[in-house]
Amino acid sequence: MKKIGIIFVFWLGLALVYKAIRPDRALALRYSEQSFNMSTEQKSDKATDILEKAIALIYLGEEGRVQSIIDSAFVWHESVQSYKNLGRAYMNAGNFPEGLRYLDMAVEIEGDLARGTRGNYLMSDMQDYERAVVDLKAFEKHDPGPSFYGPSNIQILIGQCYLSLNQYDQSIKAFDQYFKDLEIIGKEKYDVYAYFYRGIAQHRGGNYGAALADLNSFTEKYVEGPEAYFERAKIYYDLKDLDKACAEIDLAEKYARKGYLRGFIHFDLPEEVHLNDILELKSTICSE
Repeated sequence: MKKIGIIFVFWLGLALVYKAIRPDRALALRYSEQSFNMSTEQKSDKATDILEKAIALIYLGEEGRVQSIIDSAFVWHESVQSYKNLGRAYMNAGNFPEGLRYLDMAVEIEGDLARGTRGNYLMSDMQDYERAVVDLKAFEKHDPGPSFYGPSNIQILIGQCYLSLNQYDQSIKAFDQYFKDLEIIGKEKYDVYAYFYRGIAQHRGGNYGAALADLNSFTEKYVEGPEAYFERAKIYYDLKDLDKACAEIDLAEKYARKGYLRGFIHFDLPEEVHLNDILELKSTICSE
């Protein structure tokens, strides 16, 4: 009987100790038992499945429930890619501090390779062009060859940053490199907006002829893009040719009213043109 009492006290004490452990630690102990015979790939897949639920809640704006789900996922597996995915989700949802925190964690582990992702979001979501261009150039040095994602590459982002920083020579240099990279790898598809952005940099740098040439190249490839007509109107206005300026503005308005949509839900692209911008310029230069 005494022996039974001792065993009872022992198990009661063990239960109290286990209960005193923090819930996340208790969860970790339970999962560690379940995952003992699982491969790293299986654990990663399990974590990915759980993180997808967390990311869905981030987009739905229900962030109060997210952290506990993220903690559960990281019990199974934690990776640079999971930090990047969470960083992107928070950035796209407009929670920049939390998004940047996860992207910083990715950079701490992966170094310059992850700075390309962080630089992209510093530019597109936070409009922090100075920090963005530092990250993007660090990524470029890490991977100096002409690498593309779709028709675009790192030079387009660098050129956009320098354009927004009013460093037009550096911007033009980046877009020139983009077209050289296309030639190096013989890529047939390209981002037509490289002509648009370089044309803006040429215009603001005072090279009107080169600016018009780039914008003409843009409209040859994308007739219904109103931003090129908008920029050409400003060039002709600077050149004191009001008839051509107003003709370009009419074309910009025509294509903008056709249902033109550019950019993303969560941020505006650099130099994105809206109908109100066009109408405001029209009221300024075509009423003179």
